[in-house]
Amino acid sequence: MKYLIVQILLFPILICQLFSQENMKVISLYNLKTDNSIWYANKNNFGKNNLENELSFILKEKFSWGQININISNAYENKNQIKSGESFLKFNFKNKSYLKIGQYYRDFSLYLDDNLSTGSILISKNAAPFKKIGFILNKDILGYNFDFGISHGQLRKNTIYSKAPYVHGKFIYMDIIDTQDQLFTIGLVHQALWAGGTYELGNFPSDFESFLKVFISADGPVDPTRPISHPNALGSHLGIWDFSFTKKLANQNELLVYYQHIFEDTSSFRFANEIDGLWGIQFTNLKNQSKFLVEYLDTTHSDLDPPYQADTYYWNYQYQDGWKYFKNIIGNPFINPNSGEKGVWGHQQLKVLHLASEIKLLESLNLRSKATKVIGKESNKYVATTNEMLFSLQLIKDYKKVSLFLDAFGEGENIVVGIGLQYKFN
Repeated sequence: MKYLIVQILLFPILICQLFSQENMKVISLYNLKTDNSIWYANKNNFGKNNLENELSFILKEKFSWGQININISNAYENKNQIKSGESFLKFNFKNKSYLKIGQYYRDFSLYLDDNLSTGSILISKNAAPFKKIGFILNKDILGYNFDFGISHGQLRKNTIYSKAPYVHGKFIYMDIIDTQDQLFTIGLVHQALWAGGTYELGNFPSDFESFLKVFISADGPVDPTRPISHPNALGSHLGIWDFSFTKKLANQNELLVYYQHIFEDTSSFRFANEIDGLWGIQFTNLKNQSKFLVEYLDTTHSDLDPPYQADTYYWNYQYQDGWKYFKNIIGNPFINPNSGEKGVWGHQQLKVLHLASEIKLLESLNLRSKATKVIGKESNKYVATTNEMLFSLQLIKDYKKVSLFLDAFGEGENIVVGIGLQYKFN
């Protein structure tokens, strides 16, 4: 792919920029006694594997023309090799419009606090970011603010994919209410796996006509082995209706309410799966930057009226690795975490109640905490984890240029502890 070639050519330039102008901002060390059975020790951690000694370099530098991000770590793929995380070039245009090239997460649902949330329905920070190029356009139309975005990415070959699938993405957001003290936004986001190929089914269509069909979710070719009235849409589609409301309160307080409604086909697009998705309420004190979050995730309405309304979230009979990258769920990790594994697929139905907070205890001491309860509709292999309480605690102590992290991850009575150090450069 042409943009991947461009990225490879630009990477040496980025390295020269990094060292010649001394723009590297952070170096971090981390140590965790690995325990793969504990949920938050392995989820929402940028797709990293728990190594006893992790070394990371981070650069985040903004310029008038755009931004450079470089994130390099030895904690990917469990091979103790240096690999890149979220690393990209961003080129700014007028009115908050820009182009991004590299490996990055998302340009939508920007209200979501990834440090506290269970994770975005579509693209969280549970997996490593995949390579893509995206363009975002901000436009005022008839007095309303709109954000449009389109992206083209690619996953990778693995034991299921003989040829890496493409990832098409697009979104549109509209600010319905935009005043000095409140903002109500509605968005529609669409992602689709297409092209590529599997060892079992061979290669899938990848021509321009097929891309146009994927763009509008048009029907794919008829499969004689599947006796249905019309063929499914070409590719594997996933999306959300995205609602968020922000209200500024007295004494520098702010209230955020949001709902990400998941859909995979026409029925769930029309809310036939009722309230399924991610609900959240977040209270923020802007003066001391303390935050309190309550989230509720529901997937128990995924099979209400088969075959019309029968979704298997994050899984597709053609793209059998599911909505995954490097074996990690790209979206919310509580939804079908085992989809794509041999012999494990089906309707996962569960409810998740999640509480999180970030509190400033002292001038330079912060406490970040999460507590989560998972309730499966049926006790079977599709449920994300047991009914034990899951929790994560992180104590952050800041000095002038040094931050110390003390982490505790638990599930029931099982607890593991990690410790990290971060040094900030000028």
